[in-house]
Amino acid sequence: MWRVLVVDDDRKYRKILKEHFERAGHEVFETGEGELAIGLAELERPQVILLDFDLPDARGSTICRRLKAHSRTSSIPVAIVTAHGDEDTRLEGFEAGADDFVLKPFSFRELLLRIRVLVEDGPNRATGVLSVGTLAVAFDTHRVRVDGIQTELSRSELALLRSLSGLPPRVWTRDQLLDSIWGLDADVDSRVVDGLVRRLREKLGKAADCIQTVRGVGYRLDATGS
Repeated sequence: MWRVLVVDDDRKYRKILKEHFERAGHEVFETGEGELAIGLAELERPQVILLDFDLPDARGSTICRRLKAHSRTSSIPVAIVTAHGDEDTRLEGFEAGADDFVLKPFSFRELLLRIRVLVEDGPNRATGVLSVGTLAVAFDTHRVRVDGIQTELSRSELALLRSLSGLPPRVWTRDQLLDSIWGLDADVDSRVVDGLVRRLREKLGKAADCIQTVRGVGYRLDATGS
């Protein structure tokens, strides 16, 4: 059973989704306002958040960015759900920290599959431990520590670390990282990766230098921790 938070200003749409999820055995929380969504996410700790882009009190990207910045909600996967499929909107969502982008209209079966990837089958489920300098990551338990202090990362941020730490060591292009983390088509700009790296470095603090930029190519992990 999943705990799902649906954030959309269309009450009928929320009711339909709630009925579908409950028939499938899942628990649903729902609201039509961004500010209430943040409070619900902190209180109920859902396993996934379905967030509309156009809300009456805030833009979906703004709410997503705030969710990803808060320690209690930063690790919860967020899927932007919207009828706006243009590249600028997709970029805005991913740069705000969204883990997926679902275009309306969609089938409920497709939505379930996408949520399963975020909650159960995503790259964060891989086991293993990464230790680089002051950075220690246990991928099986999603625990990240920098200098012994626990740091909360989003699914995408943790997936980025996992990709970069793969063996043998290599330089990853932005397109390769896009495909590894989201499985996106080529119509999504690679700048999404740059934003993700920037946010991850900010959270890693003292350990940020372990992610190195290879000019003109992409990124690599400095396994020496120097």
